[in-house]
Amino acid sequence: MKKLFKITVLILTVTSSLQAVSQTKGKSELVKIDWPKAEKWHIADQQKSDSQVMIELLKGSETFENFTEIGTTYIFRGSMYVPVTDKIEELYNRVKKNASSAKKTMIENDEKANCPWYIYKIESPTESQIWYAVQGKNEIYVSFWATRTAEIKRELQDKWVKIFKSSEINCQ
Repeated sequence: MKKLFKITVLILTVTSSLQAVSQTKGKSELVKIDWPKAEKWHIADQQKSDSQVMIELLKGSETFENFTEIGTTYIFRGSMYVPVTDKIEELYNRVKKNASSAKKTMIENDEKANCPWYIYKIESPTESQIWYAVQGKNEIYVSFWATRTAEIKRELQDKWVKIFKSSEINCQ
């Protein structure tokens, strides 16, 4: 099992992209985000349960103790009947429990897409994030990039919106 995990980490590190793939009832879905290669993003932790997968990425030689930026992807399994907007509110409420002054701002969305998607930001005094949520046919995919600042500068917001919007989405 450890060998399989190491091989998976190696493949994802070499390609510098993260693919979230679901196979439910013979149908496959794919959400692929190309994390910036020059920043050397790599998988630092991965956890799975029956209901979700969580993958945490760090860049370069940063650790969980000293990171300046972190990326996280969640795959919520069997969520085809849960509106992605409900999941967004659920995740925002989790953030507000730890940072009551957190503020959520919708940046862009496409509710009419084959797989509706949303990009929004949450800013709080100790950490701010750009979130990307996709409603698949079988799963909900949520990724975010976070930085340890109270506000996200415009150039960083533009950078991460561009990265998330250039993601490959294949919902069948």
